[in-house]
Amino acid sequence: MSQVLIDGCTDEAFAAHVAALVARKSEKPKTMSQESSRLWAEVTNHRHAFDWDLRVAEAARKLTKADLLGFYHTYIAAGAPQRRKLSSHIFGKGKDVPKPEAAAGGPGELLISNVFEFKRAQALHPLM
Repeated sequence: MSQVLIDGCTDEAFAAHVAALVARKSEKPKTMSQESSRLWAEVTNHRHAFDWDLRVAEAARKLTKADLLGFYHTYIAAGAPQRRKLSSHIFGKGKDVPKPEAAAGGPGELLISNVFEFKRAQALHPLM
């Protein structure tokens, strides 16, 4: 995503994208299997926000192109004040894994050795 892409999108095209997202998120499950998979995913992920798709659809209805540009400039653009990056390194069998103290040495860096425990320690994402 870039500012050029957002700016180049006409208001009609933006409205069409929003309408498509709202339609997809508001769509009722076609089978009981789809419904149970969605509900069990909420339980498995410890979110328990069973109406999450409807909340996303409602938030998308209120979204404007200016909101999207503001989000881009705050969180995504190079030099944005709230920009964050995630770097994931996967080492194959037979490769030397660097020592943990050498892997996370920069300011604001965090080495996650147990993903499950890291996720459990995080607060839930804010509910809308």
